[in-house]
Amino acid sequence: VDVAELRQKLQSMETLQKEVDLLRRQKVASEQAALNAKQKQSSGGVWGWLAGSPPDQTTDA
Repeated sequence: VDVAELRQKLQSMETLQKEVDLLRRQKVASEQAALNAKQKQSSGGVWGWLAGSPPDQTTDA
């Protein structure tokens, strides 16, 4: 096996690893953004209360 060939394979693996890391970070950021959007959507907060929207009915009665 040629040393140059091994170096090229190693560089390819490093490039792939960087891509995988980037995709993982993007996935985490996307999941966090979706979670934040869901939380923001579910809580009307003071403005929802002032506008007269009913509070969340999340508790079982």
